[in-house]
Amino acid sequence: MIMFIGSKEVKSFVEEGENVHLLFEDDSAATMAKSLYDLIVSESTREGGVVDAVRHYFATEFLARMAEVGLEYYMVEHVAEGIKILIHNLREKAIAGKFGVESVMEIKISEIIPE
Repeated sequence: MIMFIGSKEVKSFVEEGENVHLLFEDDSAATMAKSLYDLIVSESTREGGVVDAVRHYFATEFLARMAEVGLEYYMVEHVAEGIKILIHNLREKAIAGKFGVESVMEIKISEIIPE
């Protein structure tokens, strides 16, 4: 059976005590705890690499545990606020780039609107 961790196909693995030594199809290798391997290995490919698979598992598990006690709203609200800030910063960067400056604070109205 073909197994994946993120987008990486597991070519072979060797269990050694509580660890697993992995060799991937692209000839890269990793060693991790068997218990972690069991959590993140999948029969289907996903986005990202090994670290992304670990992050995804723990983020999903964290949000699920918060939902069990009715706190998922607060986590989602926090993420939404972060996304709003990111969008604001990207918009400022795009506008500044359009005028060839580093920051929107450097844009001069007199250069935009002729007198």
